Amino acid sequence: MMKKIIKAIIIMAITASCASMKDKVIERIDNLKEKPEWATLSKTTYVKDGIVYSVGFAESDGAAKISSLIKLASHNAKTNLTKEIANSIGAVYQAVEEGTTGNDLSRYIGTEKSLVLAHEIRHEKTYYEKVLTNTAVNERELHIQMYALVGIPEGILRKLIKDSLNEQKSISNELKAKVDKQLDKLLDN
Repeated sequence: MMKKIIKAIIIMAITASCASMKDKVIERIDNLKEKPEWATLSKTTYVKDGIVYSVGFAESDGAAKISSLIKLASHNAKTNLTKEIANSIGAVYQAVEEGTTGNDLSRYIGTEKSLVLAHEIRHEKTYYEKVLTNTAVNERELHIQMYALVGIPEGILRKLIKDSLNEQKSISNELKAKVDKQLDKLLDN
């Protein structure tokens, strides 16, 4: 009986020590000492110095190609930015009936114009780190965590959205003014 108790204690101690192992960063891009402030997922879209920024993230195992992860994280950042804009403007349309539904209009701005918008969004910065993480069975596994920062000048973004609205003849000037106010809220956060 005592042997079983000792074995149980040893197993619990080993399990607890493995479970308490934290992720360990073993390499950073350009041998940086710490993660840049912008490389976070707590606020993925923000405005700074007249530029609307968005952070994208991608993660894969340690054998992944860095260039592929950069493209994926950058694409995710662009997608986040266009969705944020479409959702913010779509909220204005939800209670308005002007020949089309709010969902239709927000999709129009968010998807039809996304190609134009995507050409104006610029890849600004890249950061990655190679991290040893714990798997579900308490084994250590190498992962690459990639962050991409993209941006678009606020003035260009406003112009693209206004041009999109002006192409829609069924939208009143009053509704366009409401969209401008919503865009101000989005860009002031």
